[in-house]
Amino acid sequence: GFDMYFKIARDDVDEVDQLEFEPYEESENILLYEYGAGYFDDSYDFRMTLREDVHSHHPTDLTWQWLDNGRKLQVASYPPLTVSRTKRWGWKLENIHAILLLDTER
Repeated sequence: GFDMYFKIARDDVDEVDQLEFEPYEESENILLYEYGAGYFDDSYDFRMTLREDVHSHHPTDLTWQWLDNGRKLQVASYPPLTVSRTKRWGWKLENIHAILLLDTER
């Protein structure tokens, strides 16, 4: 599955707490919070597995669809994720709130 991260504004996090987040190499003002993994299946269901220390009431009955001739992907009514390749030729899905990464070299 895709590693799933939420974007957090660096200014919203105390300096000491910033150590719990990963830097986002595309913007020094954004930190990434690892949330879990996201899976897209052929029946257009989207499911997540959360990290053990994440306690969330995130909806679980989400579906997804392709948009813009496969250049974007939308989960439920959330902002569409732009589909692109990473430097290592993996996959990156990104919107204003989240980034999902799939490293093909694992």
